[in-house]
This record gives sequence, C-alpha cells and structure tokens, in this order.
Amino acid sequence: MQSIDSYMHVDPYSNDIKGLAMVFNPTSEAINTILPVPLYYTGLTDTAQVSEQEGTWIKYTLARDYHIDLPVSLPALGITWFLIK
Repeated sequence: MQSIDSYMHVDPYSNDIKGLAMVFNPTSEAINTILPVPLYYTGLTDTAQVSEQEGTWIKYTLARDYHIDLPVSLPALGITWFLIK
C-alpha cells in the first residue's frame, strides 16, 4: 500500500476493445505517476488508443517491447479504468 496497484484483462481476438486496465490507489495520498502498460498480449503492434473512463481517445506509440507509458492521476483511495483499442 505504498503506490498504485493495477491489473489488465486482454482480448486479442476482439475487433474493437483489446484491453481493460483497472488502476487503484490504496494509499491515503493523491498519486500522479507514469504507469508502464504491457500490450504484447493485446495483439497491438504499432499504436494503441486509450480512453480513461470512456472519455477522449488518446493515441500512443508502442515501445519496441510493446508497452506504453500511461500517465495516471488518482486521488487518495481512488479508482479508474482505461479502455485500450
């Protein structure tokens, strides 16, 4: 309980949404950080579009090891989710 916690579900066979990442802040302090999100098993190879809580889609270029660096800002005991396509 010193930083954010997260998990991700992927579906490489989906025609639309390839992943859902859930992010939690179990601490009593607000946290602003960069979360490396591995996307290898989503089947995405070059770019990913990410939407926080079904908001605006933002395009990211995948690194050579198929991850993106996702900025995350959460209040104390906060929860958010990201859709990935």
